[in-house]
Amino acid sequence: MRLYQKIYYLINGVVEEVFYPNFDKPRNFSFYERDRIYRMGLSPNGNEKDEFPITYIKWNETDTDTIKCSFSRTANSVICTKVWYNELVMWEAYATCRCIQVVK
Repeated sequence: MRLYQKIYYLINGVVEEVFYPNFDKPRNFSFYERDRIYRMGLSPNGNEKDEFPITYIKWNETDTDTIKCSFSRTANSVICTKVWYNELVMWEAYATCRCIQVVK
């Protein structure tokens, strides 16, 4: 099975594929290796109109995972305070690392 990761944001009730051609990471994710482990860096949906913005990771035609985030917003900052992965709380504010392990 070949993985072809695509990222989608749920914006105003519409699922939109993420692609920003002028960004360094146009699809808002990247893979990298650290300590001989491959990792995925992801910029989640931060839509300020949604209380809990949703990001979808489409690994292939049949496997899609959901990330939901909660944010604290001020005039000068946006801080992620909680992350759910497929409806399970995986990270809460001020934990040591906003990292989760996913095995596919």
